[in-house]
Amino acid sequence: MGSYGKANTMLISQHQFPWDYDYHKDKIASAYLDRMREWDSAHITKCLQKYRFDMTYLDSQIRVEESEQLFKFICELMKEDRKKWSGYRVTGNVGGDGHAYYHFQLFYKHPESTTMVYSGDKAPNIEE
Repeated sequence: MGSYGKANTMLISQHQFPWDYDYHKDKIASAYLDRMREWDSAHITKCLQKYRFDMTYLDSQIRVEESEQLFKFICELMKEDRKKWSGYRVTGNVGGDGHAYYHFQLFYKHPESTTMVYSGDKAPNIEE
């Protein structure tokens, strides 16, 4: 993410996340970290501290974090119940000002859904 304006929806991490999904069965929740900080900065700070994340190194810390621990962090950050979700994705943008902007998404795959889900950065839902 240190690209100073060249990262645009760059994948940082994903686990069991779709490219496309069944809008009638599956669900997605989405939030931007900068917006969440505006709405409830105390909660965001508490979550970052609890999971030992530092905003300066957030993208590199997320990349190496164990998936279930990261899943719990994202759910807590977004004030969502972990049990309701089956996957996540974290992407990032770098603004022209050099600041990183993070986008967190949670995914629920309905038991009857045929949606394909992917993990890691070598998945078919990643454009290179």
